[in-house]
Amino acid sequence: EHAPLLARISFAGKDTQLSDYSTELVEEESAGSSAEWHQHNHARRRGSFRAVWYKPHFQCGYSAPANFVNNEMKRYHADFIGVSEYKSKGRINDRSYGYGNIHSQCGPSVIDLYYDDMNWSKVHELGGNRCTYSHSEKNKYGEKSVGGRPWAAGLFKNKSSHNEVCVVVAEVPHAVRHHKLDRTCTHNRHEISDCERNKDGTSKILGTSELVRGVERVCGDTPVVFMADSNIQSPSISTSSMFMSSHGHHNPLADLSDHSTPYTCCNTRSHQKSTQYAMDRIAATNGKLKVETLEGGSKTKGGTVHFPGQQGYICKTEEEHAPLLARISFAGKDTQLSDYSTELVEEESAGSSAEWHQHNHARRRGSFRAVWYKPHFQCGYSAPANFVNNEMKRYHADFIGVSEYKSKGRINDRSYGYGNIHSQCGPSVIDLYYDDMNWSKVHELGGNRCTYSHSEKNKYGEKSVGGRPWAAGLFKNKSSHNEVCVVVAEVPHAVRHHKLDRTCTHNRHEISDCERNKDGTSKILGTSELVRGVERVCGDTPVVFMADSNIQSPSISTSSMFMSSHGHHNPLADLSDHSTPYTCCNTRSHQKSTQYAMDRIAATNGKLKVETLEGGSKTKGGTVHFPGQQGYICKTEEEHAPLLA
Repeated sequence: EHAPLLARISFAGKDTQLSDYSTELVEEESAGSSAEWHQHNHARRRGSFRAVWYKPHFQCGYSAPANFVNNEMKRYHADFIGVSEYKSKGRINDRSYGYGNIHSQCGPSVIDLYYDDMNWSKVHELGGNRCTYSHSEKNKYGEKSVGGRPWAAGLFKNKSSHNEVCVVVAEVPHAVRHHKLDRTCTHNRHEISDCERNKDGTSKILGTSELVRGVERVCGDTPVVFMADSNIQSPSISTSSMFMSSHGHHNPLADLSDHSTPYTCCNTRSHQKSTQYAMDRIAATNGKLKVETLEGGSKTKGGTVHFPGQQGYICKTEEEHAPLLARISFAGKDTQLSDYSTELVEEESAGSSAEWHQHNHARRRGSFRAVWYKPHFQCGYSAPANFVNNEMKRYHADFIGVSEYKSKGRINDRSYGYGNIHSQCGPSVIDLYYDDMNWSKVHELGGNRCTYSHSEKNKYGEKSVGGRPWAAGLFKNKSSHNEVCVVVAEVPHAVRHHKLDRTCTHNRHEISDCERNKDGTSKILGTSELVRGVERVCGDTPVVFMADSNIQSPSISTSSMFMSSHGHHNPLADLSDHSTPYTCCNTRSHQKSTQYAMDRIAATNGKLKVETLEGGSKTKGGTVHFPGQQGYICKTEEEHAPLLA
């Protein structure tokens, strides 16, 4: 058994530094529960998305609301965040965390819609100077009656599923009765019909004509998520009941459906009078979207408001509203996970959340996660599958290479949103899994694919050239559009004087004595087809190479196995290692375990940088480590230790 390796890899020169604010957030996260982390990421994998609404009100200072919003971006990667009546003065780090923003204002009042630019493409937007009232409403009733309320909207397409959603954030004006502000008509669902309607007859709330017109314009038939301070007092009044279809056109806001309508407004100096009204809402188009869960506010009038990980209001200032969090799915499109998920949830709950935060922080900074693991055939089915499923489900590793393991369907790649390139050479198999939510496959080489060329096999015999599989894929990131070519391989054992002889890989001085491949592109015989294929599929794209190299010494770099020759450039000769830990192998005699630095994750020097490499042992014969794991995974003969980059 070989010890697995884990590396974190970034595009050279493209690491976006986070602001100084990140320190404050890391401290905040470390105290939080990891359970909500797992719940959110489990949910996102099942096709749902996270929407957050928060109205701090102008009395709030700058720090507390910014901390809250930054945490939703950095820690939970909320898909959409609406923030009303809060001037952040640059304290919200949307750009650092990979978010776009649609900003709108109406007079002094402001509203912002933040969206996760890594997962959603903006198709259309309405922002800028945008009030809910029409000019004719303002002219007829006066600005005081129609309210100076901003709104914004965006039409978005998911970069993986291509589902579209239209997100609207709004400040709805206070109700008017008999041309005067009078919220008593929103005391219960029977009285709302007494409120004065807007000029277009599309809402029971005056001053909303332009809001409805704009939503019809930008959203069309696309399902809507509506996040707003509705200024409705009673929870018995649904969000949709504020709106009506009329004049021969359909009003998308009349189709909204609530999960629930908790009390959210407002914090007061007299706590006995706090949280009296169900004003804040997150609703979605009935039949097309489903609000699976809604958290925040209080279920009872005057009760304590709650938000996951937070009890009470955020700022604790006068007039602040409680935030809301919704998990929303596309109706009928929720992909169920297999029964295997139960086993993994139990495994996760015992794990440390610190590595969670580190990985997601890293992904936001533009790096990606690559894992290599060779269980070897002696391993049973459960332990390697648990390990790989955990990397998919919990950490969403970008690329995972698995060698000499026949999973028999125990690896749940499809359930977790992964694609697979499978290859074999005789009985030996290798698999490259890739995160299909974040990476598009441009080209692949898999199937029946051996590292040796036919001429090598015919000249030297299969025993000398080894029956070793390999696979490769060229991928484009769906957000950054960066391209990377990932190669997974079993490199044959070294040959000297036409005989298998690994002693020429004992140190970096002896590798030149190893017999070269037929093309003269490697010091390891039986690799001609591997190098040719990598040149063919990768071209000039930077390469991540994950392999059992069968090299014994850590002093021999991965690139030193390869050479450029015959007038063409060999991409594998440009590889750079972070380190070369001991990974092979587990043995019955533990004193003889972990003697060789065989497993490697390397990347193209100057184009990619292996930021960190974890796994294996730094010392010969030492204990192998992997984040959250000490020792080998299967603990069977010949297993290699995994690596993480």
